[in-house]
Amino acid sequence: MKNKIIEYDYVRAVAIILVVIGHCYSNTFVYGPYGGDVAEMGGSPMLGILHFITNVIYSFHMPLFMALSGSIFNVAIQKKGHLPFKTFVTNKSHRLLVPFILVSLFWNIPLKYISGYWHAPMPDVLYQIIVGQIFLMGGSHLWFLEVLFIIFILAWIIEKYNLRRNTFLFFVVLFVISFGQDMYSDEIGRCVFCLELVMYHLIWFYCGFYFEKYREKINKAIDCSVNWDITIWALILIPLLVAVNYRLPHIFRIDLLLKFFITIYSLFVVYLFCYKAQKAATAKASRIIEKLSKNSYGLYLFSDGMNYLIIAFTIHYSLQDCYADNLFTLGVYLTRLVASFCLAWLITEALHHFNKKHNCRLIC
Repeated sequence: MKNKIIEYDYVRAVAIILVVIGHCYSNTFVYGPYGGDVAEMGGSPMLGILHFITNVIYSFHMPLFMALSGSIFNVAIQKKGHLPFKTFVTNKSHRLLVPFILVSLFWNIPLKYISGYWHAPMPDVLYQIIVGQIFLMGGSHLWFLEVLFIIFILAWIIEKYNLRRNTFLFFVVLFVISFGQDMYSDEIGRCVFCLELVMYHLIWFYCGFYFEKYREKINKAIDCSVNWDITIWALILIPLLVAVNYRLPHIFRIDLLLKFFITIYSLFVVYLFCYKAQKAATAKASRIIEKLSKNSYGLYLFSDGMNYLIIAFTIHYSLQDCYADNLFTLGVYLTRLVASFCLAWLITEALHHFNKKHNCRLIC
């Protein structure tokens, strides 16, 4: 097995770009029991276009990260075998929970507080921060870290005790759990540590896990049968399917079935695009992708906070009505995209420099 799977670097790079873009859409705060949450406010036709783009991204981008994590987990098992439970939990805690706590306390929460995310007496704000941001009953883009940590624990148990002997039955169970959570999401609501998202995403983690088993065969099939024309048309079909799904009736939850299919289809098509791209990439392009992949964790951790400050700026200066203008809407969107990406990149690079200088690993 290769020490480095180049196509996964491309998948990771594409996934983090989609995450940063996806976080740049909402333009106001809606206040609830755990503070504010970002939400859409009506406005220009451009806002409708950006809303659709965001929905396309959200149809698969977090399952893509989960599937990639499952693939890497499979690679790690093949290389190192099953680590002792204590060692495994310690490793994943350092990788996921420590960054979650540190970034929440010293980055996300301060930026949200400055932006006016919380409007309440200080004791209530502290309660909203602890329950909403740490226990994830409120809105936090860092939910992925706690959810992935729990999924890793479940995966260790599944692999250790060989609980997927019957692959078909295993995936039927995962599908029922995931589809059921999606169908009854309104009744389930938000759970502590986003356990409802653990239920939804476990199947995507194992889709990636099983994909890695057949990746090399799939790559050979792509080399033999798929050209760039097919790849581009396959990509174009993703937003078309999302648009169709908007208009499907909720009878027998056909819309959720198509949503599930769209996610599976999108995961494969994104991998197809990334595999074709890495085969055709120049040496310079490959270095850029490798750097982007290396910095992807830091981009995920630090990019979202800037959005709250920009939203707060537009609210403070009563610019909400300006969202009726296409140019203003697009300008704010692009400003958020560039500012959040660049700031997160600079912080990540600074942390890498600190880690290298002091021979340690600080967050990312």
